[in-house]
Amino acid sequence: MDLILTTTSTDVAARTPSIAVLPIGSFEQHSSFLPLATDKGRALLASLAESFDNHLSSLLDEQ
Repeated sequence: MDLILTTTSTDVAARTPSIAVLPIGSFEQHSSFLPLATDKGRALLASLAESFDNHLSSLLDEQ
């Protein structure tokens, strides 16, 4: 089973899907070799980095 995080547009085209899913929100193809969820992954990493930075700052402020 392919996960959306690793599936590329080339993978989807090779499957010849019989139905289409219309996403609600932004969903763009960056190229044929990058995963379709590239933006989602980048946003998740940015959110985790910000959370870590906030947590680290609060720990340093307590000292």
